Amino acid sequence: MGRARRRGAPRPTSPASAAAPGFRLDRALWAATAAVLLLLAAVADDRHVGLIADGRQMIRTAVALVETGGIGQARGRDFTWEREADAVSRFGMATSLLQVPAAWLAPGVERRHGPGASQALFLVLPWLGVGVAAAAAGALARRLGGDDRRVVAAVLLASVAGPLGSYAHLEFSEPVQAAALALALLGAFVAGSSARPRPALELVAGFAAGFAVLAKSSLLAAAPWTLLPLLAGDRARARRALTFAAAGAALPLLAWATFEFARFGRLFGGYPDDRFTHPWFDGLWRLLVGPNRGLLWFWPALPAFAWVGVRLLRAQPRGATALAWTGAALALGAQLAAAAGYWGWHGMEGWGPRLIVAALPLLAPFAVLVPSRAALAAVVGLGLLSNLPPLVQHPTPVATYVTNLPWPEVAADEVQRYPFYATGRSSAGEPTVVPFEALEMEPAALPWRTYLWLAAGARLDDAALATRLSSPPWAAARPDLAPASPWAPQAARTVAPPPRWGYLGRSVAGDGGPYASVYLDALLDQAVLAHQRGQVLLGLELAMRRLSLRADGEAGAWALESLRRAGRPQDAEPLLRSLSQEARAHPLVNGALALFDRDGGEEQRAHALLRSVAGAFPDTAVVEAIAQPTSAWPATLDELTRVRRRDAQVARPE
Repeated sequence: MGRARRRGAPRPTSPASAAAPGFRLDRALWAATAAVLLLLAAVADDRHVGLIADGRQMIRTAVALVETGGIGQARGRDFTWEREADAVSRFGMATSLLQVPAAWLAPGVERRHGPGASQALFLVLPWLGVGVAAAAAGALARRLGGDDRRVVAAVLLASVAGPLGSYAHLEFSEPVQAAALALALLGAFVAGSSARPRPALELVAGFAAGFAVLAKSSLLAAAPWTLLPLLAGDRARARRALTFAAAGAALPLLAWATFEFARFGRLFGGYPDDRFTHPWFDGLWRLLVGPNRGLLWFWPALPAFAWVGVRLLRAQPRGATALAWTGAALALGAQLAAAAGYWGWHGMEGWGPRLIVAALPLLAPFAVLVPSRAALAAVVGLGLLSNLPPLVQHPTPVATYVTNLPWPEVAADEVQRYPFYATGRSSAGEPTVVPFEALEMEPAALPWRTYLWLAAGARLDDAALATRLSSPPWAAARPDLAPASPWAPQAARTVAPPPRWGYLGRSVAGDGGPYASVYLDALLDQAVLAHQRGQVLLGLELAMRRLSLRADGEAGAWALESLRRAGRPQDAEPLLRSLSQEARAHPLVNGALALFDRDGGEEQRAHALLRSVAGAFPDTAVVEAIAQPTSAWPATLDELTRVRRRDAQVARPE
C-alpha cells in the first residue's frame, strides 16, 4: 500500500466515501475548470461563427424561435430539410434551444456595438459546454478517489488535452453532447455508489441522458449506457433507480420525439439522404488509429483508459466503478459502431474524430487512474501538444479551404454511396465527391501539418497567400486535390483571413470583422421565409429591421421587394436613395428593381437591369428570364434568384 501511495495511485473508495466530497469545496476542480475556460476564451476567434452549415442551421433555428416563435427557415438557401411551406434544421434541437438567449440578446448588441457584434454570443454555449463536460470529468475523477493531480488531469483530458477543447470555438453541438453525457455518467455514478437512495440525482442523470438524445438523435444508442452505475445496488434498488432515471429522461425524450415528428414526420428524420456505405472495418481502424482521424493520435490517454478498465473489471465487475467504466466504454463503442460505417466517418469539418469526441469526457476520469505519475504526465502532455494546432489555427478556414478544392471524380456506380450535398459534377459533366472523402485517406494531408501550413500562410500578403494555397502539402501525392491554377488574392484571403489576437467577446467590442454575420444572415433568412409564405408585411418588417442593423445591398434588395409586393412603390425611391453606392451596386438590388420595372410595364428597362447582373446568378431562373418576355418571369425575387447553396463555397467545384 505504501508503495502504491509513493507512486501516486489513488486510494480505493467505498460507496460512502465516494459520496463525501462536496463540489463547492473542491478547489482543484474549479480552479482547473476556470483555467481551461480562461485559456479557451483567450484564444477564441469569433469571426467564423456561422460559416459552416451545421452551426448556421442551429443558430437560425434559435433566431426563428425568437423572431416568429417557429422553427422554420427559408427554403432553398441551405442544407436544410424542406417542408411544404418552409425548411427546418436537420440537426438536434438541444443546441438551438440553448442558443435562444444569444438570439434574444443579439439585436440589442448589434444595434449598440455595430454589425457583427453579436458573433461572440453564439460561442458562449459551446465554450460553456466544454467547461461543463470538463468539470463533470474532474468531479467523477474525484469520486473515483483521484487526488488533486488526477482531478486536474481529468479536466485537461476532457478539454484542451483532447480534441473536444477546440469545439469551444465552433458553433457545433459536440460540446452540448459531451456535457450531457458526462453529467449523466457523473449523476448515475454518485447515485449508484451512495449508501442510500438518491432519487434527485437519478432524475438528473436520466434527464441528462435524454437531453443528449435531444442534442443528437444517434446518441439514443450511446446515452443509456451512461446510466449503468445505477445497477450497482440490489435488484430492488436498481429497479427503483432506473424508474427515477426513466422519469427524468421522459421530458427531453418527449421533446425530441415531438420535434422529430414536427420537422420530419418521423423519428430519426434528421438524416435525410445520408448513407451508411463506408466499409465498416476500414472506418473503425481509421477512427481508432488511422493517421488522419485516429483517436489514439488526438487522445493518447486511450491505452490508459483500457488498462484501468481491465483492472477494474477484474477487481469488482459489479461495483459502481466498474459499471461506470463499462458505461463509458459502451457509449464510446456505440458512437464508433455508428460512425465507422457512415459515409462521412471523418465528420468533415472540425478537429479530430468529430463523430466520437463527445464520449471523451466519459473516458477521462478513468484514464487518470494509472498508478504511475510519469505515465499520467506523459498522456496529458502528449494530449496538450497534439491538440495545440486548432488553438493556433481556427478549424473553419481549414474546412473552407478543403471544400473549395477541386472535387475529385468518382465512378458513376459509386455516386449512390454519397448524399446529395456531398456530390457534384465536374465541368466535363462527370460525377464528383466532396474533397474530404478523398483527402481524409491521404497521409500527406495530416491535420497537424495542414493546420500549421495554413496558419503560416495566413500571415503572408494576399498575393503570396494565393500562391501558397495553390500548392498544399499533399499536392505531390494527390495533384487532383490541389487548385488547377492559383486563386485570386481576394478569394484566397476570404478563405484564410489574416491572423489576429482573438478573445471571446472581441466582436462585442466592435471588431467582428468582415466575416461576422451569423445573426444578420439569420434575420434576413426570416425575411425571405416570410416572403416565401406570402407574409409580405412581416417580410417588410424583418427586412427593415435587418437594414437598420447593416444597410447592405442584400438587405436593401429584400426591403425593396417587400415594398413592391406590399403595393408601396412610392416608398421604394427614398429607400433606394438612402443606400450607399456600394449597397446600391449589389446585384440583388438590380434584380429587385427589374421586377419593379416589369410591374410598371417597362419591359426594355427591366431586361437591361436583369442582364446587367445575370452573371451573378448562375443556375437560377435569371438565366432563362433574360431571354423571355417579362410576362414569363417568376413572380417574386426569391423565385427569380433562388439557388441551392453549397456549404462554405467561394468557387464552383471543378
